[in-house]
Amino acid sequence: MKNLTKTIFAVLAAGLVSSALSPHDAQAAHINGTIDFAGAVMFDSSHLNNVTQVALWHDVNGNLGFSNVAARTGDFLAIPLGTQATMVLHGYLPPPRLLPVSGVLVGSHSIS
Repeated sequence: MKNLTKTIFAVLAAGLVSSALSPHDAQAAHINGTIDFAGAVMFDSSHLNNVTQVALWHDVNGNLGFSNVAARTGDFLAIPLGTQATMVLHGYLPPPRLLPVSGVLVGSHSIS
């Protein structure tokens, strides 16, 4: 029993010494770049002014709960295109401001 007590004391002492010698301020690394996701979402309302959350996520292959990496720059270049990303349901989304659509060109069709 004495050996176990001495071992525990030695481990605690080593931990105390190592924590005293280590820096106390953790510094986060800056992340540079952008990442875009592709897929589809279903909201909890069909009227955008009433949306409060995302109800379902689907990736480009229809897999529930995921989206796919569609584009990336900077630090995100290491993530391959098409990689599945797990999407968490959001509890609240502020209502978007609806802007009038004018002068949009879709294919060969113009919306004014």
